[in-house]
Amino acid sequence: MIIYSVIEGIAILIASYAVFYILTRESTKEQKLILMSLMLCIVHNIAVLVEVNSKTVEGIENVLVFKAVATSFFALSYAYFVGVHCNRPLKRAVAMLFTLLGFVNFVFVLTDRFSNIYYRNIGLVEGEKTYFVFEYGPAVVILLFLTLAPFIYAMSILAKQIICEKESHQRKMHIILFGLSFIPVIAMAIDMTNTDAEFGFAPLVTLCIICLITFVFTKSNTFDILRMAQVKAIDVMDDAAIAIDQNLNFLYANDRAKELFPKLSGNNVTGNVSILTGVNEKIFTEIGRNRFDIQDRSYEAHVSAVIDTHDILRGYSVTILDVTQMQNYIEKIIKSKDEAIEAKNKVSEELNDMSRKLVEPMSAIVGLSDLIIEQSKGRKVYDYAKDIKDASSSLVEIINNILDKSKTDAGRNDIFEGSYEVLAEMSDIDHMIGYIAERKGLRFNFRINRNIPRLLFGDREKIKQIAINLLNNAVEYTDVGEVNFEVDYEQIGERDLNLIMKVTDTGRGMSTDEQKALVENIGKVDVRSLKVKDGKGLGIAICHDLTELMDGFIDMNSTVGKGSVFTVIIPQKIMDITPIKDSKETDNNKVKEVPERNNEALNLDGAGILVVDDNKINLKVAIGLLEIYGPEIDFATSGKEAIEKVKQRCYDMIFMDHMMPEMDGIQTTKIIRNNLGENGTKPVIVALTANAVEGAKEMFLDNGFDAFISKPINTDELHELLGRYFNVAEVKGKEEPLSSEEEIKVAPEENISMEHVDIEAALKLHKKGIEDVLQLLQIFYEDGVEKVEIIRQYADIGDLKNYEIEVHGLKSAAANIGADSLSAKAKAHEMAAKEGNESFVLNNYEDLAKDYREVLEEIKGVLLSRNMLSGGSVDESDKKELPDGVLIKDKIIDILEQVEDFNSKEAKAKLEDLLEYKVGPDIRQSLNEIHTKLKMYDDDAAEELLSALVSRL
Repeated sequence: MIIYSVIEGIAILIASYAVFYILTRESTKEQKLILMSLMLCIVHNIAVLVEVNSKTVEGIENVLVFKAVATSFFALSYAYFVGVHCNRPLKRAVAMLFTLLGFVNFVFVLTDRFSNIYYRNIGLVEGEKTYFVFEYGPAVVILLFLTLAPFIYAMSILAKQIICEKESHQRKMHIILFGLSFIPVIAMAIDMTNTDAEFGFAPLVTLCIICLITFVFTKSNTFDILRMAQVKAIDVMDDAAIAIDQNLNFLYANDRAKELFPKLSGNNVTGNVSILTGVNEKIFTEIGRNRFDIQDRSYEAHVSAVIDTHDILRGYSVTILDVTQMQNYIEKIIKSKDEAIEAKNKVSEELNDMSRKLVEPMSAIVGLSDLIIEQSKGRKVYDYAKDIKDASSSLVEIINNILDKSKTDAGRNDIFEGSYEVLAEMSDIDHMIGYIAERKGLRFNFRINRNIPRLLFGDREKIKQIAINLLNNAVEYTDVGEVNFEVDYEQIGERDLNLIMKVTDTGRGMSTDEQKALVENIGKVDVRSLKVKDGKGLGIAICHDLTELMDGFIDMNSTVGKGSVFTVIIPQKIMDITPIKDSKETDNNKVKEVPERNNEALNLDGAGILVVDDNKINLKVAIGLLEIYGPEIDFATSGKEAIEKVKQRCYDMIFMDHMMPEMDGIQTTKIIRNNLGENGTKPVIVALTANAVEGAKEMFLDNGFDAFISKPINTDELHELLGRYFNVAEVKGKEEPLSSEEEIKVAPEENISMEHVDIEAALKLHKKGIEDVLQLLQIFYEDGVEKVEIIRQYADIGDLKNYEIEVHGLKSAAANIGADSLSAKAKAHEMAAKEGNESFVLNNYEDLAKDYREVLEEIKGVLLSRNMLSGGSVDESDKKELPDGVLIKDKIIDILEQVEDFNSKEAKAKLEDLLEYKVGPDIRQSLNEIHTKLKMYDDDAAEELLSALVSRL
């Protein structure tokens, strides 16, 4: 008895600490229910402790009242707790039954001393051990039911949750709770069957189990779902606040949320987010900001995940802001900004046009002044003519500066980078400015650090423009003394440096106030209201803008009467680390003249080139551009096919598409380089990419490529690349690409007009005739009929990797035919897929597919009007008869053999020859379909169709 009392006392103390432990934490509904269960269990155990130590029947009768409270409601509160914890609330009828029986049980105990309906007799047994015995009445059935039934019901809830739960940690916690719940039931059953025992262990066991559940589950934050959500969703706020669990069931909604979503009205917010019709449930689950509209108003949902200490998602906290007014403000601001930019661009355009119109007559004035000067030496008019020329020259310079400034302001002053020889460019500046300074009687000193790398990569024209502008200013504002031009560098990496240009003069200089005014106006000079003398401020502003455009900066230091110092620092890439002092191309500061590029086509007869691209139209473009140089061209439409081709032949050059399904260009190149011996190491491999971003060159070079070229392919870049790697003689008279300056337009009789495709842009891009561009449109259409469905399928199943590859191909293919709008949209989808933005893809891929289909339908109309689609009727009477003894079947077998031998070019030529003869409408239809497949470089499909046709004949 004493040991039992001590154990009970310890258990009660621990349970009391558990109560304190819960009370010190933020309260949730689950915590309140487990706290109620724990306190009722403590009351029950205190009553049991008093009971076993009581000496009178009257004392026992008083204790029974306390036991009745615990017995009536303890198991029920625990069942409520389990239901809330598993998000499976007790059924209303079951809860009402348990509650009603609890009150009935409590009343029976209170009135038992008068009615004896619960205990018929309470007797005291005295002896070596004194204890009480009870004779139960009919109401004991209620006691048994209230003791066991709620526990069993709670366990059934847990069992269902364990079966449905998919998350391993959650299932483990539910299994633990189920096992712990089973222990009190066993203890109760043992106590009820062992009626001769002096006291029961069930209350003590139950108390210990409830304490254990309290400590374990409270510590793991299992009970804190609502608390963590309410930290983010404040009850009283002007914005809507909602908390939902991981199964998208509502846990909480404030008044503003109920106003926004009337179906959430009422005291108890229940149900799944699916009850909110007209609202996409993704706005409640996609972390971050999600926009949606309701009844002509715009809202922004800010979604935060609710995570427990095990990094398990337990739900979401959603705050919804009404952003209608803010959106209207933003739209007004954007509209005002666009209007301001449009107005500014209009002014810049007008200024640009005006400046160009002024330059021509001013240049004529300068030229005529030279004539007058030459013919009037020794006469009075000579001095006037010189003054006219000097003033005109200054005015031309100012006009050119205005023109440059207006281009920069309009955002049209783009960077055109390339390799250049530092000494050659700087020597040009030396010769130009040296002549001007000498005519004015000034000394001009040019110094260059002889250790500067020979070859740099940057926009040499803009660098020269900056230097010339500053030097012209220095010469103009220096009357006596000298102008110095120093070129130095600062190494900032293995392949990077800062190019430093310093211009010093002994001229008039500027005061502090003048410098301050000039600095304040730099970058924001308004050429319409410029009031600086002789355009000097404008020239410096242009230098500042151009320097900033190249990520550099310009520094100025000037003293009145002593002169000025301008220092320009511009980052550049190093292409050749050889110092200029060691360069074979320099001799006593004299630069070897760089030969101009000859635009005649290179003769690549006998050279073997392989083109690899999974996109048919890109393949057609690349092959078409290469054919004019006369090499032997093979093609492959996948990485695996390319590897097989390289196994069979050693090519001189391979053009490898970067992004392809299954095996991309980098993976393919690594296998070719590492596994195919000389066939893999000898070829020059050029990356074909539509993503020529910063760092792309280094990535390709590091992965076995020798060079890369951007898509759509620029003919000048292709010519330069071929000339760089093929050391062959140039041949005159060979067909060559049309020059970039040559105007290419659609002939009026062609009458091609499309809303979504710019035919003239395609002609200029490829520098081909209309028939070649129409063939591109035909391939784009034939390929696109299948591609548009493939893109939709990848979007539907959420395969972002292959979706990215397909829209990447569409981006460059659309650009190749002049469908710039479709190309831009495909690029946006490519970027979204690359970043893993599945939401953007799912919400917008139908829009992309719609635009794709519109372009295809437009092209289809053009092709049908020119009988360029297979299936059209052909008048057989216009065709030739086959020679005697020649069978159509033999001709087709010959074509099939060419395809099987991977000689698709010869197969296509023989097929086109066969189509000139009478073959019959059915066979012609099949041959046209095969011809289309060969033009689309789909040799496998062509081979299957040829085999089927041979079997029919």
